[in-house]
Amino acid sequence: MICFLMMAMINSQKRLEILLAVNIFGITYFSLNGFYSFLTGGDVKGIYADNNSLAHLLSMFFPFAVVMLFYPNKWIRFWGYGLVLMQLSTILISNSRGGTIGLIVVLIWMLFQGLRGLRWKMVGIIGIIFVLSTGIIFGTEAGGMFVKRMETMKSYQKDEGSAMKRIYLWQAGIEMIKDYPIVGVGMENFILTFPEYNPYLKTQSPHNTYIQFGSECGIMGLGLYLLLLIVHFKTIFDIRRKVDRNSFTAYNCLALEAGIIGHMINSIFISKIYSEPVYWMIMFGAILKNLVKEQIKTV
Repeated sequence: MICFLMMAMINSQKRLEILLAVNIFGITYFSLNGFYSFLTGGDVKGIYADNNSLAHLLSMFFPFAVVMLFYPNKWIRFWGYGLVLMQLSTILISNSRGGTIGLIVVLIWMLFQGLRGLRWKMVGIIGIIFVLSTGIIFGTEAGGMFVKRMETMKSYQKDEGSAMKRIYLWQAGIEMIKDYPIVGVGMENFILTFPEYNPYLKTQSPHNTYIQFGSECGIMGLGLYLLLLIVHFKTIFDIRRKVDRNSFTAYNCLALEAGIIGHMINSIFISKIYSEPVYWMIMFGAILKNLVKEQIKTV
């Protein structure tokens, strides 16, 4: 309901900029809070649900921090440089494997689009971010912890932590889809139904958005969710082709593309069926589409 109200209210470029600024303030706070939590207690999640959810959120909105570096206002660029460094550091020290993979995919997509559109400043910025990441990973104590965490992906069978649990959860979710393919077991009922499929493992979320959608809402629900993401991505891609490639709209479309791709990759490792940020992305895309349509009419 809020998303529909926002789509109706945000009917000008100025209002969209204000809405984006509010979201960037929120991302800045979560980044600082997670980093401060790490410094004071070693736990990166801060006030957020958990470290994986925080890494998922920050990797989704990381492209917007990069886009801030292209604004003409020097204070916004200064804020962007600080936010890029803070988000990057917080994601890496979170030791979230899914969040890290999502971030890598986001950066690769932005690098590809920079090369494709001959945006050499963006290519240079992404290159610097990769260098900074290498410095954090191999030049800090937190980076050493990160490396050890990532190495568990090579030997997940021997991992006594979350890796094998995820596999057991996914297996149970796939069986639920087979047993209830049309409507699923019901929203938020994966946890209640899981003991029927694996009574030996502590009940928890499936750690996979697609399996959660399929098991709780059926194949039709999963299909509609995927269709929503695909339509959003195509809408943003089409908008970017219609506007000046160096415009505010084009750069924000690029951020929305990269953010939704990061979400889709990260969703393989985390359950975010009821998470608001992805729907904010879709809302931003719908608002941009309406604004561009009005701009074309007035030309």
